[in-house]
Amino acid sequence: MSAPRRITLTALAVLLAAVTGSFRVAEMGLTGSMEGTLVGDRLTFRGAYRNPESGCEGVTEATATVGQGGATLSGAMTVVECGQTLAGSLSFRR
Repeated sequence: MSAPRRITLTALAVLLAAVTGSFRVAEMGLTGSMEGTLVGDRLTFRGAYRNPESGCEGVTEATATVGQGGATLSGAMTVVECGQTLAGSLSFRR
Protein backbone atom coordinates (compact mmCIF):
# COMPACT_ATOMS: atom_id res chain seq x y z
CA MET A 1 0.00 0.00 0.00
CA SER A 2 1.39 3.40 -0.90
CA ALA A 3 1.55 6.28 1.54
CA PRO A 4 -1.31 8.77 1.49
CA ARG A 5 -0.76 11.70 -0.88
CA ARG A 6 -1.77 15.28 -0.24
CA ILE A 7 -4.25 16.30 -2.93
CA THR A 8 -5.48 19.85 -3.33
CA LEU A 9 -8.93 20.44 -4.82
CA THR A 10 -9.37 23.90 -6.29
CA ALA A 11 -12.00 25.79 -8.20
CA LEU A 12 -14.69 23.36 -7.12
CA ALA A 13 -17.90 24.90 -8.41
CA VAL A 14 -21.39 23.52 -7.92
CA LEU A 15 -24.13 24.76 -10.22
CA LEU A 16 -27.50 22.99 -10.12
CA ALA A 17 -25.84 19.72 -9.01
CA ALA A 18 -23.13 19.90 -11.70
CA VAL A 19 -19.61 19.98 -10.23
CA THR A 20 -16.45 21.12 -12.02
CA GLY A 21 -12.97 21.80 -10.74
CA SER A 22 -9.34 20.84 -10.75
CA PHE A 23 -7.00 18.82 -8.56
CA ARG A 24 -3.28 18.66 -7.85
CA VAL A 25 -0.96 16.08 -6.30
CA ALA A 26 2.07 18.26 -5.55
CA GLU A 27 4.43 15.38 -4.67
CA MET A 28 3.93 13.91 -8.14
CA GLY A 29 3.64 17.15 -10.14
CA LEU A 30 0.24 15.89 -11.28
CA THR A 31 -2.67 18.18 -12.12
CA GLY A 32 -6.03 17.40 -13.65
CA SER A 33 -9.58 18.49 -14.22
CA MET A 34 -12.76 16.98 -12.87
CA GLU A 35 -16.48 17.06 -13.45
CA GLY A 36 -19.41 15.32 -11.88
CA THR A 37 -22.67 15.65 -10.02
CA LEU A 38 -23.76 16.32 -6.47
CA VAL A 39 -27.09 14.86 -5.40
CA GLY A 40 -27.89 15.26 -1.72
CA ASP A 41 -24.71 14.31 0.10
CA ARG A 42 -23.41 12.06 -2.72
CA LEU A 43 -20.68 13.38 -5.05
CA THR A 44 -19.89 11.35 -8.17
CA PHE A 45 -17.03 12.59 -10.33
CA ARG A 46 -14.57 11.74 -13.08
CA GLY A 47 -11.14 13.32 -13.36
CA ALA A 48 -8.63 13.33 -16.20
CA TYR A 49 -4.90 13.96 -15.84
CA ARG A 50 -1.41 13.30 -17.20
CA ASN A 51 1.11 11.73 -14.83
CA PRO A 52 4.59 13.20 -15.45
CA GLU A 53 6.23 10.30 -13.55
CA SER A 54 4.77 7.58 -15.79
CA GLY A 55 4.14 9.68 -18.91
CA CYS A 56 0.63 8.20 -19.09
CA GLU A 57 -2.79 9.78 -19.31
CA GLY A 58 -5.05 8.74 -16.45
CA VAL A 59 -8.67 8.76 -15.40
CA THR A 60 -10.06 8.60 -11.91
CA GLU A 61 -13.70 7.96 -11.01
CA ALA A 62 -15.17 8.22 -7.54
CA THR A 63 -18.36 8.22 -5.55
CA ALA A 64 -18.06 9.95 -2.21
CA THR A 65 -20.19 11.11 0.68
CA VAL A 66 -19.98 14.79 1.63
CA GLY A 67 -19.98 15.33 5.39
CA GLN A 68 -21.86 17.92 7.42
CA GLY A 69 -21.24 21.41 6.03
CA GLY A 70 -18.82 20.05 3.45
CA ALA A 71 -16.14 19.47 6.12
CA THR A 72 -15.33 15.94 4.91
CA LEU A 73 -15.45 13.92 1.71
CA SER A 74 -14.87 10.15 1.63
CA GLY A 75 -15.64 7.22 -0.61
CA ALA A 76 -14.45 4.67 -3.14
CA MET A 77 -12.42 5.47 -6.23
CA THR A 78 -10.88 3.79 -9.25
CA VAL A 79 -7.80 4.96 -11.16
CA VAL A 80 -6.98 3.77 -14.68
CA GLU A 81 -3.46 4.63 -15.86
CA CYS A 82 -0.95 2.98 -18.21
CA GLY A 83 -3.39 0.14 -18.87
CA GLN A 84 -3.74 -0.74 -15.19
CA THR A 85 -6.81 -0.33 -13.00
CA LEU A 86 -6.37 0.40 -9.31
CA ALA A 87 -9.19 0.46 -6.75
CA GLY A 88 -8.82 2.59 -3.66
CA SER A 89 -10.46 5.06 -1.36
CA LEU A 90 -10.37 8.81 -0.89
CA SER A 91 -10.71 10.90 2.23
CA PHE A 92 -10.54 14.69 2.49
CA ARG A 93 -11.12 17.03 5.39
CA ARG A 94 -10.71 20.73 5.83
